[in-house]
Amino acid sequence: MRKVAFGPGTVVKSDDGTFELLNHYTIEGIPNWQMRDQSTGILCHRPEAEIRAAYDVGVATFDSRLEPETPEERKRRRKRHGVPLSDLSEKKRRRVAYRKEVIREVEKRLAPGTVHAVVGWVERGGKSRPVTNLDRLCAELGRELGQKHYGKPAPCSAASYARWAALYAEHEDSRDLQGNFDKRGRKAKVDPLVSDAIKRVMARLLEAAKYRKPVGRRPVLSMAQIMTASLDEVKIERKRHPDRPLVLPDRSTFYVYYNRFPAELRSIARHGATKSRMLHRRPGDRDAPEAALSHLMFDETRLPFFVVHETLGIPLGRPWLAILVDVFSNAIVGFYIGFEPPGDLVIAATIRHACLMKSYVAQDYPDIVNPYLCGGVGRFFTFDNSLQAHGNSILQITADLDVQYDFTPPRSPWVKGEVEGAFAVAAQTFLQEMPGYVLSRDLHIDNHDYDPTQHAVIGLRHLMWLWHHWLLGVYHPNAPRNGTRLSPNQRWLDGTRIVKPCFLERGTDLDFMFGIVREGRRLDNRGVVYEQIYYYSDGIDILRRRRGASIRVKVKVNPINLARIHVWDPDEEIWIPAFARDRSYADGLDLHTHTLYRRHTDRLSGRDDLEGWIESRAHLHGLIDRALPDALGIQIQAKIARSMGMGSDRMYAELDPLGRRPGSPTPLLGPTGRPLAIEGPPADRGAGLAVGVGPAMTETAAAPRQVARRARAIPVFSTDHSLG
Repeated sequence: MRKVAFGPGTVVKSDDGTFELLNHYTIEGIPNWQMRDQSTGILCHRPEAEIRAAYDVGVATFDSRLEPETPEERKRRRKRHGVPLSDLSEKKRRRVAYRKEVIREVEKRLAPGTVHAVVGWVERGGKSRPVTNLDRLCAELGRELGQKHYGKPAPCSAASYARWAALYAEHEDSRDLQGNFDKRGRKAKVDPLVSDAIKRVMARLLEAAKYRKPVGRRPVLSMAQIMTASLDEVKIERKRHPDRPLVLPDRSTFYVYYNRFPAELRSIARHGATKSRMLHRRPGDRDAPEAALSHLMFDETRLPFFVVHETLGIPLGRPWLAILVDVFSNAIVGFYIGFEPPGDLVIAATIRHACLMKSYVAQDYPDIVNPYLCGGVGRFFTFDNSLQAHGNSILQITADLDVQYDFTPPRSPWVKGEVEGAFAVAAQTFLQEMPGYVLSRDLHIDNHDYDPTQHAVIGLRHLMWLWHHWLLGVYHPNAPRNGTRLSPNQRWLDGTRIVKPCFLERGTDLDFMFGIVREGRRLDNRGVVYEQIYYYSDGIDILRRRRGASIRVKVKVNPINLARIHVWDPDEEIWIPAFARDRSYADGLDLHTHTLYRRHTDRLSGRDDLEGWIESRAHLHGLIDRALPDALGIQIQAKIARSMGMGSDRMYAELDPLGRRPGSPTPLLGPTGRPLAIEGPPADRGAGLAVGVGPAMTETAAAPRQVARRARAIPVFSTDHSLG
């Protein structure tokens, strides 16, 4: 490596400029250096301690050259910067050691003034030429040191010594003696016009390949396409230069040029942008969040097991699980479990659950000792690059919450490693132990031995009870087995000690914040109408008296529960709640189910009123009640579950500001509109495999059956996977 003396004449290069050290003196007992700016020539002074500190942290570099470097020298020195002599090849290291020892031996053996002394004469080319003291010594050193370093005599002349000494004296850098024999004998056999045309074509096609998708296993860009486009480019050059024979090289030369482009561009041309981004991904080195709720990641997946209907014992399909994971603590702040497909409703339900205080756990699950600590409004969200995340609903919700958000690149799960890791832990420690778990095809288990559609025995409320037990009793309070990290609960308490979680001013604001806005709804003496449901309240009556008897208003509706909407008051700039006039029908009704009732009413009688909806609901529930015992497909059964509004969003739609239910939990309704009645399992079944063993099932278990009809027996779970 180069060595530079720190003293007068040393050049200091930093971001401020290039300075030459002139004089060293003391100002009020503090050592300083007088410096000259190389660009302006202005003299200045700087404390010596500041220069030393800048050198230690790498901000300043030392040099011994005053004249500016040429672009070639600057490029050569930048390329060799930080490369020690030991990193060179053995051949180059041997050459450097030989030449450096020649320089040292000449300086040691020849006294000053005796270098060019003539010691003899020799005949060369018919002429008598003198032999200097340096010539004689270089010949001896070539035989002596060549045998030492190469195992044979090496050529060494006075001219070679002078060239080596000049290179070494310029910067006193041993790497200057390595020589450059790598390109010896190489001559360009391809016309420069042809090679430039090929490189232009390759650069253009590689850039265009970034925006193309691979079809099957075929590459995005092939060498045949490059050669064809290069031929067209060369034909244009032939017309411009008719006097030059421009010929395309062979295929191997094309690969020589092609391999000089970055490997990432070549990978995109071979596999496409998505797989190339995965191959060249980097570790998650983003800035770590400073506190809890600073960064929340969202993801959703379909659970690998089937949920059964609690009354009829029919598998309803595979539910969806969506979670919001706090990056700081790895805690699951909010979740959604239900049969709604991925959409803005699922995202809104998950964010709404994350904003609650979660005190419903102590009310609905009294056997859970650990509280649900995590909750609050996040300060930054990361969503998948999906259509529902790009919708107006997410833009509206994040704007109302005053938070920022971004998206992950498509098919790049490593970018959101925290939420993917939470799913992996849930799959290994919770989901695989569930009855009805869908086994992997890699296990090659016959469907006759284990069919999840026949052996599923988990009801939705039972699933919710087990999920809360695992989340609050296993995942949150326990630290990972590998590493020294704290548990999610401990990290959450550490992350909220300085920056406290923030909640909305009123918990009821969540009802209309996660709603949909509709313009131009008429408000008159009947009330405001939305989806043919009429709403009214005292606040709406005051609005009519102030604004007019019949006006057009803007409403916001929570699609999870149509029992209440909000009407915008432009004068006061507030949302006024309005309640459904037919609360018995609209209470707990979601928009999807109401739309199904209206469509079925039109098919039955062509009506669109409350009486028709009630008849349609009874008729649909009767169809479902008669159809569920039949052998229906899982897709149809999942649609039935969705039409009945099964999901955690509906269970927690009526929570108060503290996250508690205003009364006793509403029992899950069966297909006939009655509360679900869970009968006790037969005596020969295992107690741990029965539906309704959780505390949330005790109230529904006591509900009387209103239809005297024998329900289908719940099948017995027969597999090695169990609840433990």
